[in-house]
Order: sequence, then C-alpha cells, then structure tokens
Amino acid sequence: MVCDHWDQPDEGTWETRGGPKKFLYSQLMCWAAIERAIRLATRRGLPAGLERWRKARDAIYRRIMDRGWSPTLKTFVQYEGSDVVDAAVLLMPLVKFISPTDPKWLSTLDAFTASLVPDSLVYRYNPRASPDGVRGAEGTFSACSFWDVEALARAGRLDEARLAFEKMLTRANHVGLYAEQIGRAGQQARELPPGADPPGADQRRVQPRPWPRRVNHQDLVMTAHPPGGEARSRKARTATRVRPAILEDPSPR
Repeated sequence: MVCDHWDQPDEGTWETRGGPKKFLYSQLMCWAAIERAIRLATRRGLPAGLERWRKARDAIYRRIMDRGWSPTLKTFVQYEGSDVVDAAVLLMPLVKFISPTDPKWLSTLDAFTASLVPDSLVYRYNPRASPDGVRGAEGTFSACSFWDVEALARAGRLDEARLAFEKMLTRANHVGLYAEQIGRAGQQARELPPGADPPGADQRRVQPRPWPRRVNHQDLVMTAHPPGGEARSRKARTATRVRPAILEDPSPR
C-alpha cells in the first residue's frame, strides 16, 4: 500500500487545514516504513518483494532530496513548493534518513532554529505562514522541543542541546509530565499528557529517565526478593535468574 500511495497529497501530521499537499513528513514516514520493512525481511529471511520495495524507497529518497529541498532558502521545507519550515523536519536525522552532520541538514537546523525556536521552546509551524484555521495563539509543542534536543545532540552541538534540555526540565509539572503545548510564559496548555501525537512523540512526553547505574549481584538478589523474603536461603536466592527491575525504564507508558 505504501509503495502505491506514498506520492499522493494528504493533510500532513499537523493537519493545518490548508488543503492536501505533498508534505515532506508524510513522504519521510513512507520512506521509513519501507526501509524498516526491508531490514526486517533481510535480517529474518522473510519472503518479500524486495526489488519493488527498494525501488519505491529510492524513489522517495530522491523525491525528498530534490523537491523537499529549497536551494534558495538552503533548507528542507514543509511540503513541495513551499518556502516554510516546520518541526517535522527534525525527524529526518532521527529516523536515519539523513546524517545529523550532513551540510544540508545543518543548514536546515539553522533555518529551523531561527524561525521556530524561541528560548529553546519549539513551535510546530508558523500559523501565519501555514494557516491552520484555529482560533487563538499557537503554543510551543513539548514533543518537538525534545526532538530538537536530540537533533542538536546528534549534530554535535552538545552545549546547545544540554541548555535546551535543562530548560525543558524546568517546565514539567509537579509529577514530571508535560502538557501538549507550553505557552511563552511557561504555562501548560491543552492535553496532559499529550494526545494524538506523531509517532515517536510518546517516548519524549515525560522527563527522560536517568542513566542506568552499574549493578552488582547483590542488587539483583534484592530486586528479585524485596524485604520480607529473607527466609529463603541465600543459595536459593542466588540461583534465581531475574531481569533487574532497576534497569527498566521507570517512565509511565
């Protein structure tokens, strides 16, 4: 289905009510779907139409690089023929479509930062350039702010990434959750936790988990047998094979 329909216009991930267009994000996700399917089939030896899939994957890649790139603005744009950038371009290096240090991507990152990132907060798009038909002011989008942190880090701009990350940590509520949008004054707006986010956004809704610490054998024993189970012999406890819960992601799903 993806091979047959990837080049058709749609409403895009933000559904800005500007009419169907050939959005870069939609083509990018079609590329990712086919590329991941090829990986799965190849690595697991599954039957697949690899020749057709590769042809479609390569066609999408060339289309984005040719028509999704503005040689005048030196940036990837929101949709074919446009002269604006939106936050969906941040996913390009995150899904490994382009290297995070590619000159084209670094130029895009600069243009994106200049137009949509005030004080480390990230807007999804510019409503004046991409009218969405919704009353009221558009807030910055929490998920996009974390995409920006990751894009900066992968590009090697670690100081900028750390600053943006630490600023975002101060904008969580008392239980570490983020609303879908954050106003310029830091107020939480719209859904909490976010709903109807693009794929991958759920991984960046909450305060990122701490780095896992090194664990020793005693930690594993205590994790498997919390206080109250001391009656079991140490030999029996040692023989128990467990998956250490302290290494699990503590973030709510």
